[in-house]
Amino acid sequence: MLHLLARPAAMPVPRSAVTIDRIPEVTAPFNGAYRFDGFDPSQGIWLVKNQLFREADTVAIETVIYRNYDRQRALVEFAAGALLVSNEVPIFSLAQIEEEHGDALRIAPHAGTFFLAANLDGVLADPGLRRAIALAIDRIALAEEIWMAAMVPTLSIVPNGVADLGEPATAELGPNDPPTRQIEARSLLAAAGFGPDHPLPLTLAIGAGAVNRASAEAIISDLAEINVMAILKERPVSEHNQRLTGNRDFDLATVAWIGELGHVNEFLTLFEESDLNVTGYDSPAFTSLIVEARMTLDQTVRTALYAAADRQLMRDLPAIPLLHYASLNLVSDRIVGWEDNAVDIHLSRWLSLAPR
Repeated sequence: MLHLLARPAAMPVPRSAVTIDRIPEVTAPFNGAYRFDGFDPSQGIWLVKNQLFREADTVAIETVIYRNYDRQRALVEFAAGALLVSNEVPIFSLAQIEEEHGDALRIAPHAGTFFLAANLDGVLADPGLRRAIALAIDRIALAEEIWMAAMVPTLSIVPNGVADLGEPATAELGPNDPPTRQIEARSLLAAAGFGPDHPLPLTLAIGAGAVNRASAEAIISDLAEINVMAILKERPVSEHNQRLTGNRDFDLATVAWIGELGHVNEFLTLFEESDLNVTGYDSPAFTSLIVEARMTLDQTVRTALYAAADRQLMRDLPAIPLLHYASLNLVSDRIVGWEDNAVDIHLSRWLSLAPR
């Protein structure tokens, strides 16, 4: 409940301001630490400290300006000291940015997961085939060579640091030794009747984009090593996302899921009997655990129930975990009070500026 109440939809608004325009007047009522003070498409949005805020004397930064820069412009402005915080950090330049800006580059765990959804209405209803695919993919190479270390290799769907869960469950795939894992994967495929003379044909659906395509090509290459012949199906991102929960016309599909609340339920709900189900996974036991966890007021019990559901998910592997997201920010050494967190939210109300 506390996580939900922190979202914008739960923020109190005076009844007189409910129908306010998208861009409000500077005289409109505001009840937060800052109030709106102007907008210009070429300059940005101005916020100034709200003197009527209940703890206005604790708000250190008087004025906050949000500017809409492309990544190259943001880098230039940050280097010049005109921009103090930027989330426009190009992943393919991380090494150079770290060399130039050192500790100003903040890379932190983020509540997001990049995984492969398996369509359980097709050939991948066979859990042995899903395990074979999970064994075949080299996550470390995917993170380092494709994502340039901007992502973290993982064997779990639920990321670290979310509420109501301790250590996330992981897929039990043995030591991180690709050749050994490939041997087991080929054995599982052979048991299902697939091999060099009869490879397993699959379709791999992705949303359009250079990094997505490069990731898919690396995955397809790994799968070819175990006699799985995957055909790439690339579509516009909006269409790809729509088909994930609609007409699942794929065998495997990449899913990029970012949590907004930093809560375990945001990730497990993708696999229960709901409109968000991306795989067709249908486990009454799994769903029962999640429903019971949502109902209990005992946090210890709730955490245990979510953990049990998470462990079952990783045993059944309706989806293949690949990578966890990381937040990327450039933060000036003048910014005081910045704390990395799983949802990458940093309120100006809690920040201050060190003297020049």
